[in-house]
Amino acid sequence: MAIYLLGTLTLLVTVASLLLLFTLSYKKGHPYRLWFLGGFLYNCFTISFFYVFLPVSWIESIFLQYLGITFFILGGSAVSGLSFLLIPFVLRRLHVLPKILSPFIILIAFIFQDIVRSLLVSLFLYGEGTSIGLHFILGSIGESLAFTPLVIFAYVGGTYFLTGVLALSLFLLFAYYKKILSSKIILLYFIFLTIIFFSLLVRETLPLPDLRIGILTTDSPDPDKERPAEELIGRAISINNLLKKEGGPELDLLILPESTSYLDARSLIEEEVSLPIKNYLDNTTIPNLGNYYTASLFYNKESDITEMRRKDGLMVFSEYRPYLYEVLSFFTKSEGTSDRRSYKRSYDYHTFAIGDVTFGALICSEGTSMMPLLRFEEKRPDFYTLQSNLVTMHKNPLGFMHLYAYTRLLAVTSGKPVLGVSNGAPSYGFDGKGSPLYSLKPSLSLVNLVLP
Repeated sequence: MAIYLLGTLTLLVTVASLLLLFTLSYKKGHPYRLWFLGGFLYNCFTISFFYVFLPVSWIESIFLQYLGITFFILGGSAVSGLSFLLIPFVLRRLHVLPKILSPFIILIAFIFQDIVRSLLVSLFLYGEGTSIGLHFILGSIGESLAFTPLVIFAYVGGTYFLTGVLALSLFLLFAYYKKILSSKIILLYFIFLTIIFFSLLVRETLPLPDLRIGILTTDSPDPDKERPAEELIGRAISINNLLKKEGGPELDLLILPESTSYLDARSLIEEEVSLPIKNYLDNTTIPNLGNYYTASLFYNKESDITEMRRKDGLMVFSEYRPYLYEVLSFFTKSEGTSDRRSYKRSYDYHTFAIGDVTFGALICSEGTSMMPLLRFEEKRPDFYTLQSNLVTMHKNPLGFMHLYAYTRLLAVTSGKPVLGVSNGAPSYGFDGKGSPLYSLKPSLSLVNLVLP
């Protein structure tokens, strides 16, 4: 319930912020500083969820914890505010265009603003092994629609199109109230949006062959660095006990959360389970020449073959440090970190197959970016999995709200089911139209899902 209340609050703040900006902008002649300040304050609100990562285990100094996260919230909000400067630039020139084109230009302007925001934030968070691209959809205007039926518009162009649709709708309401546009023009655009909405709502999605899939969610701490084998074996024993207790029909696939390392632990304890499982999707950390990769492991029990897909979109702070953070640490004359593992990205987007059905295995922070989804879509998978390890959210509902939002956005944007499975956080699954398939609390539990 808390995540829905937070989602509603975010939407209300978004609506109020845009209406206020439109109102003040028309009164004051569309000043650039107004839109920059509005964008800055709005993003301070929407990306304040970074505080859910406190306390962070990889920074020893409490001072550096607050300083680092505060710096990146303020810095990320500032660069996001720069993208809002495009809006007064467009508003100042609307009078030279035919009035019927003004709403369309607003739609395009806000879509482009959101794209620029993603590029600027990825530049701000740039570090070794990362790239500049459409990587940051969290806290955007469009994300606020993830808890509404209007999320269906994401199929057209992800969160970027959602941003344009919400801004356009509010501009039309503002234009009607201020009599900037005629009622006929406003009605025409609302009819246009309504037609798109219902056409997306009734569209057919590709059918899937029947698959029995086990979603296994966990609530375990990260393995202790001093005794990782004992921790992993203990976790695997708990999973085995659950699988024995549940029993049930044969599963085509069992999906485990990020960093479970279940297959490694099972090989150590050499224990079979009574529940027949054809394929496993595990996730582990793989050392390689002094570096580390986070990887999904797809294991076929009958052929005894394991395929691997290594993560591309690294998690800021956890798997890499932005260059600006390194500068900040240097000037405080303290590294302040207890874990200096160097994670590497891998441009690897091959899909896994169960018979004729293929799926793309997204890993944790890759769900907050458009780029991994776009690259996987070139392979045309039938559905997606999203494995996450989110113990760093400390069970904060603000973080869970964003997890729900971007999981649902992935499903609607791709038009395909997304099956999320998490450790230390809820697990959410949605079909290609954003309808819920399941919602599991952060605990050791198993649900059997039949697709379609």
